[in-house]
Amino acid sequence: MRVWTNGTLHVARSRRGVYVLRGTQVIRFIEAPSEEGLLAVTPSGSHAWVEGLRRLDLETGESAPGQSREVLDIIGMAQGVTALLREAAGVRLVQGEPGGAWSRELPLRPEAPTRLQAPAGMGPWGWAEPALPSSFEPRGLVLCGGTQGVAVCCRRSGLVAVLRQEGGLRWYQAPVVGAELLGAVPTEAGVLLSMGAGAQGFVGHFSGDGRCLGHSGALQQSVGAAMLSEGRFVAFDGGKGRVKIFSLEDGQDLHPRSRLTLPSPPRDLGVSGDGRSVIFGCEDSVSIFEMNEKRLGLVASIQPESVLRDSTAKAREKQRIEQGGHYKRPEGPPALGFPASKAPIPPWEAPASGSLELALSLRSTGGVGQGIHVELSGPALAQGLVLPLEVEVAGQKATLVQRGQVWGCALPAVELPQGMNFPFDPKPKTAEQTEKAQALLAATHLPLCVRLATSAPGSAMLSVAVWPSQGSAAPMKWTRLLVIHG
Repeated sequence: MRVWTNGTLHVARSRRGVYVLRGTQVIRFIEAPSEEGLLAVTPSGSHAWVEGLRRLDLETGESAPGQSREVLDIIGMAQGVTALLREAAGVRLVQGEPGGAWSRELPLRPEAPTRLQAPAGMGPWGWAEPALPSSFEPRGLVLCGGTQGVAVCCRRSGLVAVLRQEGGLRWYQAPVVGAELLGAVPTEAGVLLSMGAGAQGFVGHFSGDGRCLGHSGALQQSVGAAMLSEGRFVAFDGGKGRVKIFSLEDGQDLHPRSRLTLPSPPRDLGVSGDGRSVIFGCEDSVSIFEMNEKRLGLVASIQPESVLRDSTAKAREKQRIEQGGHYKRPEGPPALGFPASKAPIPPWEAPASGSLELALSLRSTGGVGQGIHVELSGPALAQGLVLPLEVEVAGQKATLVQRGQVWGCALPAVELPQGMNFPFDPKPKTAEQTEKAQALLAATHLPLCVRLATSAPGSAMLSVAVWPSQGSAAPMKWTRLLVIHG
């Protein structure tokens, strides 16, 4: 897993994509599947580049198209990226903003490399002859960065090229017999080089003329070292399974009793620009450390994918609660009931030779359905007090038709939503949840308006019954005294 940090944001790149973390929370995941898993991030953490120099906006998650060039490795910088591009003529190191003219382009051609002296007491280290440009194995090239510049490492030949802000490439030759070059970081005095060969790996600080200024002693490494603030560097010792801090001046272990560990051997590490935050990337986890009073302390070891799943599940649950998905609802065929509100119904009365509208409300108390039937009956119709005209439910209208002693109609287009248990289950815990629950309950209600023409004065009982077209639910019925004034 490739990693990066600026102390506030942390970025991890797996084969699935890019995780952006703030603290211990994954605040964004951008799908970018790749076996290579390249990653370069700007110092601000606003955007990143992956293979093909494809740009990712880490704030919005948007992605811009990349290029067709074969990119061997990339690291981020304030002005864009430093990248290794493989071309027909060899390998070029470029710097600048992808997509435009590069501000700097240099071919990788080793010239007069300075041989680095083998550290004392580190065993029979051999030396490789400087490789010719044609003997470069591009897949063995990696980029390493620091405040003093960038370095290109050929892991198989042991060649190191250091590029500082001013000037061209300066080449060094590291010992590689029985070992592998893991990384190199430019320092003010020269270069900090990491070698790995089982238990005989080491980190050494070398001057510009190749002298070993100090080394860590034997370390079993899986990744290189990185520079910290105040003249220190950090490295992982796989033999003891610990993260260690050394003095750059002489390679002394500054905290030999430290018990800082990692879940598994790291595959990458990154350091913030101020040298006070460190991140290690393992197979499926990242470990974040911070300097505190000159000591390194573990902030957290995180599995971004697990955190993402948990946060996604929590977000879905929060959304479900916000949308009322956790409240119990009835299943099965549709059914109708009286409104949950106990608001009084206006009296059923009107003058003769006029009109009357009965404003009622239905509540869905069952499953989802479509279509309802409305029926009017009672002595008020038999005595001719009113003449039924039409019914309107949720914007759908139908004319009432007489069928013997009753009047009725069907409204097949009326949609019945799924009902909602009332009182609410579970009970809302906050005013905001109560307001949301009330809104959800209101959505299960349908307005019903019965329109009639009034005729002769008098008073008699009138019934309005409604039932779903589907299923066998019993009708709900209003029966009240109808008064027509003379």
